[in-house]
Amino acid sequence: DPVPLSVQLGKEWTFDIISGHSLSLAATLGVFGGTDLFDCADPDPAFTYELTAYARASLGLFGVKADAAVAEVIYGQSEGVQLADSITVEMFGQVLYSKALPHVRACTDGAWTWKHTAPGLDLSYTVWVTIIPLDFAVSATTSLDLDLDWRFCTCPDATVALGLSPSADVTVAGEANVDLYLVKGGVGLSATLSVQLVPHVGIDASACGVIADAEIVTRPMQAAFQTYYRTKKCDFLWIFDCHDQPTQEQVWWSWAAEAIEQPIGHFLWPF
Repeated sequence: DPVPLSVQLGKEWTFDIISGHSLSLAATLGVFGGTDLFDCADPDPAFTYELTAYARASLGLFGVKADAAVAEVIYGQSEGVQLADSITVEMFGQVLYSKALPHVRACTDGAWTWKHTAPGLDLSYTVWVTIIPLDFAVSATTSLDLDLDWRFCTCPDATVALGLSPSADVTVAGEANVDLYLVKGGVGLSATLSVQLVPHVGIDASACGVIADAEIVTRPMQAAFQTYYRTKKCDFLWIFDCHDQPTQEQVWWSWAAEAIEQPIGHFLWPF
């Protein structure tokens, strides 16, 4: 059944880190907070509330998309009864971590860290290098470093808060080469992407409202997609007295981005 919440605050943000058919990465983070608390001066410890914070990194390679990492945490109570409080982590469509969070009455501050590396999104793509079709394999790997912090204090000051901070490093690599008698060629795709999303949500009786903060942080990133080929010129019958011609390189695109640390905003929704 839906939790009865008189005051609600929900926010979601999406950022296109890099956008293109051969490579894309989008980052989404969001928060939700709701409560039925009205008496900020003398709060009832059994007041109803629900908090959610989530973050997602969505990767695309040659039109195929998958979530490289998804993290979500939910915590709350309905008239003093614990909700289905949990933290869940998915990477490339597989749930790798899911755990229920304990329900506490006394004031409790805590932190939790989880790290994992997972490969995913392996695929093959055909690229023409001069007159030669090359099938090359490209794959992605995500290294996730996830931090969770919380403050649960339903009595005496009615302050509950969740902070989620997943940092995802996504590495993309693909290469193929062909070496025939008259032509040699290759294709390569490489990318190093890094994004950290920091959604925070809470209920603060001292501020008499639902609060939310969000931030996005990246490290220097780069990516490139290129091909090369080299032909031979033969003076007799395409076989004899052959000489290598200069190598021709084609950079189809290259991309780089500097590190950023960008606060998205601070929000307060009063009771």
